Amino acid sequence: MSYSTLQRHLDRSARGFTIMELLVTMALLSIMLYTAVPRVSQLLESFSKRDAEMMVLQDMRLAQATTVEQGCQGIIKVNADRKSYSFGCDYVPFSTLTPPVYDTSIFVRLLPAKVRVSVDSDIIFNSRGQAVDSTGAMVTRTLTLRVVDSGVESTFNTGTLRATGFFTYQN
Repeated sequence: MSYSTLQRHLDRSARGFTIMELLVTMALLSIMLYTAVPRVSQLLESFSKRDAEMMVLQDMRLAQATTVEQGCQGIIKVNADRKSYSFGCDYVPFSTLTPPVYDTSIFVRLLPAKVRVSVDSDIIFNSRGQAVDSTGAMVTRTLTLRVVDSGVESTFNTGTLRATGFFTYQN
């Protein structure tokens, strides 16, 4: 290959991309993004649901352990907006109010966006870690996790807190 041929070849390759190459590349990237964005949003919603499930499960265990450790009556209250819940300890003498009120707040949890929680009644643990009602009778509580999409709520999991203090999800 002569010097002039090599020079022409280098000059041509140093010019960059043609408009057609750039348009084809942009079209391919657009198609890839168009198909990927819905899947990413579905994946993020799935992560939010799983995060909420694990958060509630761990907080149930933490509340029960704290109640036993401190010898108090542990109370989990779901806030009116159902976007968060709180846990606290009611020390002796126990609150006679209905629903009971805790003396000390231990934690407050905010659920992931679009996730809501509801419980059939406040969750109360006695000092032995058993689920009880405000009179001290052992009870079973049902907790429901919902996701809000376009203003419509749909249940994605339901959990049961047995009187023994054992919490499980249905799904």
